[in-house]
Amino acid sequence: MTEQLYTLVQHSGYSVGGNPQFLRAVELQSVHNQETFNLIQRVGGYIYDNYKEASDAEYSTNYPSEVYGFLVPNVAGGFSEATCEGKKIYTPGSAK
Repeated sequence: MTEQLYTLVQHSGYSVGGNPQFLRAVELQSVHNQETFNLIQRVGGYIYDNYKEASDAEYSTNYPSEVYGFLVPNVAGGFSEATCEGKKIYTPGSAK
């Protein structure tokens, strides 16, 4: 892969740090190789073409309009058991 791509994964505040406030939060993650790219697509995750697009998606996913003003993120969708860099891949079309 020559271009830099991104996806959304479960926030490391939960996946690494165990902080329950980040259980339903996402963060952007670089996609480093074709194998990871294929895995993300296979489980229903999104691929973003640039950092700004991924960063905007990270914010709007963590804080959808119906939870505006709250400090604790609450994403719709769920997380695959498949991981990217050790963090579960966000799958917007799956159940919580």
